[in-house]
Amino acid sequence: LRGMVSSPWSVLRTSGDAPERRGGHTALLVEQNLLVMGGTQHKGQGQFVYFSLNPHVLDTQTLKWFRPRVALGGGPTPRAYHSTTRVGSALFVFGGQTYMHTSGGAESVLGDLPIFDLVRMAWETRDSRGNPPRPRYWHTATLVGGSIVIAGGYTGTRSLSDVHLLDTEAMAWSSPPLSSPLPPLACHSATLVGGRLYLFGGMAVTLDDAGASRVEYHEDVHSIDCGEMSVQRLRRRGAAPAARAYHEAALVGGYLLVLGGWNGAPRPLDEVSTLDLEGLGTWHSVQVPGEAPAPVYGHSATLVGSKVGGTLEGRGHAHSDSHDALLGRWWSLAGGMARRRSTRRTCWIQRSCEPSPSLLQRSRNSFFTRVVKFKK
Repeated sequence: LRGMVSSPWSVLRTSGDAPERRGGHTALLVEQNLLVMGGTQHKGQGQFVYFSLNPHVLDTQTLKWFRPRVALGGGPTPRAYHSTTRVGSALFVFGGQTYMHTSGGAESVLGDLPIFDLVRMAWETRDSRGNPPRPRYWHTATLVGGSIVIAGGYTGTRSLSDVHLLDTEAMAWSSPPLSSPLPPLACHSATLVGGRLYLFGGMAVTLDDAGASRVEYHEDVHSIDCGEMSVQRLRRRGAAPAARAYHEAALVGGYLLVLGGWNGAPRPLDEVSTLDLEGLGTWHSVQVPGEAPAPVYGHSATLVGSKVGGTLEGRGHAHSDSHDALLGRWWSLAGGMARRRSTRRTCWIQRSCEPSPSLLQRSRNSFFTRVVKFKK
């Protein structure tokens, strides 16, 4: 695996109505389209702007950005560090962070559940039953069967270690007990492999009585058996990456690939690491030739067929770097923070490997059985 990368970083140029630089957004695939939703940009002097959840779309075949027409006004509250989970033809958004304009710019933590109908291109709300999670951001949300698994997050004062399930058919919340507790996690990653959810990294944040924060960054991988709700901490083997939060992780074949992140140092992390989930659970550091992009955190990484990647530092215009994990190149989407600056660049590296049948099947299953046509 040490020789898995054989080609240097490369840059793709996109056209069209590119989104503004941002971090804390979500990016996910709908057929050939990548949807960017929400996010935040630092304007300086502690001022932030929060972006709409109405999707900004990149056509991955033409590499052109556009904004589809959305029915019924401006949509839910603009936000960042929320989650967006695709369930068939609907996108379930949960939580997030925003700022209240009526309270002197004070932070507001959201706990709502707006749903975007991809067929009608309209926002809606649905009644749910059970006890929903408390408002939070910096959490993860993963579709497991017909349920969305919410793990961890941050309340504005402390990190959380709870797990909640939303049955999307019955619209019912539950909080099943775990075999052993998770550590408090925020800004971690969650990746589903079979019936197991792998949580990597993250941070535990607490505030003392004086309002000062204490941050502890995590380096461990915890797995949750989503059937039995049993928790296991994986033993660290090989060249394990440093503790971090604000990173991204993607499943490529039998490997968990980790991109970027931050651990409190003056500079974000620029290493690329893989964890062998089908073997002994060994970490490897991936060396990518060529001129490496700037370190980044708060970015997105999206598997597009055989392509996946992490977003990097922008330089005033929209362009993309990429990597094909199956067929020889790499790809990602837009956004992220570099040196405390919002960015809109994406990157690719190249890997020499044959696509596994299981990954090819997952890629095929990731597309709608019906065509969703965006009205530009």
